[in-house]
Amino acid sequence: QEAQALLEEKEASLRAVQEKLKTLQGQLDEASAKKQDLQAQVTDCATKLERAEQLIKGLGSEQARWSELSQQLEDRFKNVTGDILLASGVVAYL
Repeated sequence: QEAQALLEEKEASLRAVQEKLKTLQGQLDEASAKKQDLQAQVTDCATKLERAEQLIKGLGSEQARWSELSQQLEDRFKNVTGDILLASGVVAYL
């Protein structure tokens, strides 16, 4: 009788521990899934950051090109009046 009661008590304790283990396993699975999701996000962000850096470097070279082009146009604009006078003199001569 006493042994049976002790056995039932220990089985109840075992079931409680198994339930707790099941709960903890579920939490571990959720945490693992969240970890994988976060790792995927980190990889995605790293890829986006790398692409953004490449774009910024590309735009930096474009800035240099546009600055040079702007300087050339400014130089041409300074000479436009003289070019027009020269062209009108040639046309008048012909």
